Amino acid sequence: MPDENEHQGGDDLLSEKWRSTISHDLRAPVVTIDLAASLLRDEPAVAQSPELSGLIRRIAGAAGRLNDMIQNISDSMLIEAGRISIHLEEVDIRTIVEDAIEAISLPPGRPVEPRLEAAPERARVDPDRVERALEILLRNADQFGDPGTPIKIDVAEENGWVSFSVINEGPAPPDGSKLFERFYRARVAGRAAPEGLGLGLFVARGLIEAHGGRIGFERDERERTVFSFSVPAS
Repeated sequence: MPDENEHQGGDDLLSEKWRSTISHDLRAPVVTIDLAASLLRDEPAVAQSPELSGLIRRIAGAAGRLNDMIQNISDSMLIEAGRISIHLEEVDIRTIVEDAIEAISLPPGRPVEPRLEAAPERARVDPDRVERALEILLRNADQFGDPGTPIKIDVAEENGWVSFSVINEGPAPPDGSKLFERFYRARVAGRAAPEGLGLGLFVARGLIEAHGGRIGFERDERERTVFSFSVPAS
């Protein structure tokens, strides 16, 4: 009779093989597409043609969304297996916010307004994991926020915690209790079905909880949607 530990070990090996395939084999062609789009963007013929420029932007945007889905799948598998790693280091909070904004490349019609007056200069966190969680919340705000309205980022420190809040104007998700569940995709009346696999907020929760932090959602006094997470400052 097969040993239960051997069976579990086989499942772990299979899971790791799938994660490796997703992380590397699927990402490689996406990187190639994104690189090609970047090179084409600098071509004089493209720069002089609004139609070609728009096409290149759409290609780059699609590659970015696909890369984001691949990362979410890989991270969700690590979280489910309890194998998400956290590497703490002293980092500049402003750099994390700036890098997250740059990484998601939102269109000009969606301004992002960071408010960092109350933020600490530095904190001891995993910069890649915190930046990733912030990227997910920014993409979520862009997807569900009212068109043309800004996204605000508030960062503050209080009682040994650094909190990041992403605020957008728009309707509240219909069922806040399920937002951080795996594969749940919130639907807003009158809008197209959301893109993605329903993994983003699940991954964000896993990354923050691995820090010993917390993440949540609320509507503020101005009826704006606020997603926030807090991590220990040290």
